[in-house]
Amino acid sequence: MWPTLISIGPIDIHSFGVLLFLGFFLGAFKLWQKAKEAGWEETAVMDGWLIAGAGAVITGRLGYILFYPEVFGGSWYKMIFLTKFPGLSAETAWLGGLIILLVWGFKQKLNFWTWFEAVVAAVLLVEIMAHLGSLLAGADRLAETIRVAGLVLVYGLLNFWEKRYRTLNLKEGVLAAAYLILTGVLSFGLGWRQSQPYQWWGVGLAVAGGLILWFRSGITIKAPVKKLPSRKKRGFDYV
Repeated sequence: MWPTLISIGPIDIHSFGVLLFLGFFLGAFKLWQKAKEAGWEETAVMDGWLIAGAGAVITGRLGYILFYPEVFGGSWYKMIFLTKFPGLSAETAWLGGLIILLVWGFKQKLNFWTWFEAVVAAVLLVEIMAHLGSLLAGADRLAETIRVAGLVLVYGLLNFWEKRYRTLNLKEGVLAAAYLILTGVLSFGLGWRQSQPYQWWGVGLAVAGGLILWFRSGITIKAPVKKLPSRKKRGFDYV
């Protein structure tokens, strides 16, 4: 399932790892471009990206151990040596990396929504390459092919919408919401090929994106309150 390219002692280099690293590099370049455009300190942004990458690997591995304990049979050796016994939970890796990046942006006092959208563009590239690696590694070919194609389409749509951003007069954060909604719908749709947790994960992403879209668009379902015209009181008029 994990084609080995090079094996040196306890260290194996797999095709999935190579593509994941390539995605991490492309994501870093995308985030660096965003930082340069926004006038952020590029070194600090890259430091945050590296820390988030390490955190994502750790949380992804912990999630994989938690969800698939039978793979390791209680062996700490198998749990620790990721290169020899590969396996990451995409969901916990994504969640861990995203939280670290958002907290990092908050610590650097960056505009939250602008930073969120920059992070989304970078993370999406990592997702595309990671799922391409899963496809080449022999995972569910139909599901992974659809997922890769869907993520590429989402990336193209976000870039297209970003170019029209100013003409549509939208607030920052709308693109991040669109990313969550679209990837959530994709995960929900592919849940029938994989497992029910993927469907719930997709629902969670779509709901989170919908809430952000509602919050940032200013749309409300509350009916406007009409004020009655006031009249000047006279004499003993206490009404």
